[in-house]
Amino acid sequence: MKMNNEKGFTLIELMIVVAIIGILAAIAIPQFSNYRTKAFNAAAAADANTGVTMFEAFYTDNNEYPAALTVGTGPHTLALSGGGSTTGTTTWTMSSGVSTGSSANGGTAGQNYRIVSKHTAGDQCYTATDAAPSIATITTGITKGAAPVVTATCL
Repeated sequence: MKMNNEKGFTLIELMIVVAIIGILAAIAIPQFSNYRTKAFNAAAAADANTGVTMFEAFYTDNNEYPAALTVGTGPHTLALSGGGSTTGTTTWTMSSGVSTGSSANGGTAGQNYRIVSKHTAGDQCYTATDAAPSIATITTGITKGAAPVVTATCL
């Protein structure tokens, strides 16, 4: 009886390779998801920071902060709260997927503001006010996929 010397992998060897690939995927996929969420949050924080800069520049030019902005993902055009003329058109453009808005933060219209910003795939909301123009993170009461609401708790 003559034996054939066939070369190849055994079933056990193939199963071990598939198991190793499965273990690596189980580790890598959640990490990738965390990195994506962090990137979405960073985009929202950057847009909030841009908003603070634009609001403060608007105040410098017009001696009042812009009127409240409805929460949305499109670019916002900053305008005076009384509807008067500004020294130029200022547009606040957001990153893709980021919702932003603003409101009067109590007090006299045009003299206060609160900005909120959140990415639809992020898990944090960012806010700033005229009294505290640095960006603060809000993590409680956040609904993933929902737009921010201009309140102290964001959602």
